[in-house]
Amino acid sequence: MTELDRILAVDVRAVFLASQATARHMTEDGRIITIGSALTERVPADGMTVYAMCKAALTGLTRGRRVTWARAGSPPPWCTAA
Repeated sequence: MTELDRILAVDVRAVFLASQATARHMTEDGRIITIGSALTERVPADGMTVYAMCKAALTGLTRGRRVTWARAGSPPPWCTAA
């Protein structure tokens, strides 16, 4: 596994899968909180591009799920499908 694959697996894929699994068990008033980074807006140092990219992906995932789940209700249909 390359360093890029490892970072994507930890910072993006794991959050995607964990939030999907969690949503299956959520009640209507449930919440999933994701913690990102200020680095989605800027890359302050050399060598942080991939990390910043992954955190930006997490921001996009969180915002996209918020819209999808608001329209579908909680839990969303794609989480409860067998």
